[in-house]
Amino acid sequence: MSALQNQRLREGYKHQNSSEWSFKASLKDGNRIRNRFTDAFPFDKTRVLLKTIDPSYSDYINADYLNLRTGNHAEYIATQGPTKRTYEHFWFMCHQNCQDQIIIVMLTPLKEGTREQCYSYWCQESDFTVGNRDGLAGGDKLIFNLKSVEKNEDYQLSEWEMTAQDADGKAVGKKKQVLHFYFDKWQDFQAADSTDQIIDLSKKVHELRLPDSKDPIIVHCAAGVGRTGTFITIDYFLHHCQKLLLEDQTASSKLAAVPLESTTPPSTSILSNAEKQATSFDPLFSIVQELRSQRPLMVQRFQQFVFTYDTIRKFYLDNINEKGRFECTN
Repeated sequence: MSALQNQRLREGYKHQNSSEWSFKASLKDGNRIRNRFTDAFPFDKTRVLLKTIDPSYSDYINADYLNLRTGNHAEYIATQGPTKRTYEHFWFMCHQNCQDQIIIVMLTPLKEGTREQCYSYWCQESDFTVGNRDGLAGGDKLIFNLKSVEKNEDYQLSEWEMTAQDADGKAVGKKKQVLHFYFDKWQDFQAADSTDQIIDLSKKVHELRLPDSKDPIIVHCAAGVGRTGTFITIDYFLHHCQKLLLEDQTASSKLAAVPLESTTPPSTSILSNAEKQATSFDPLFSIVQELRSQRPLMVQRFQQFVFTYDTIRKFYLDNINEKGRFECTN
């Protein structure tokens, strides 16, 4: 899978005007400054385009739309951690793409050592205002009124009511609920410390999501690929693919035989073998393939790939009934 990804990136760079995998927008002089890193870019075909008041302004932001169909259809936006130069772009992207509710899942601390992973683009326990930079459409400024802050040992959840205003201070459109999940215990390039932490975080996100919401969940870490891709893989499976564990209970039950946090490569694990024996289909592998076809480098490291299997295995074991059969939770 990594070899295929590298091949696509080489092709996209070499044939910027014709390749399906091109990322030329990210390389334009005026857009380079909007990238946090020099090796993590959106594909041209799936990148989020900022809406601007005039075509002379750049529509670029380092973010991709993700449409997943391994199970039930679901949409996400994966993006880099905002920088001081781009945090206004980030908030207007959220505003422009979410009609009723904005849910943001942040999976990185602001700093690791002396290196910034993400700019502090929000006020953690107060109201704040975001101005309009670079001709963005949707209002002259965004006003955030704090409603609540919850903290537990794993993450902080902040809720605001957001109102867009024009230059005269009049409301533009309707007010929107903003939910910001700040999970800062996941180190760059690594798997998370606990499968339960990620399962619980995903569960809380969907408990608070509006019923039948069509708004994408917005997920970021630092580059918006490794931790972001890992969380989205797990979150999508837990809430849109559980029925796949019911399609062959005999094969799925073999999950219980695999030690948690195994270092066995997923391609040769009991999970993968069971799926191959039953249907020749590995849903987690399929999800990662879908993600990597829409944003480069998703689920960036091997240990993150293994972690997706460990997490779903843990979830499966926690939901076996007294008859030894898996029961869906949604």
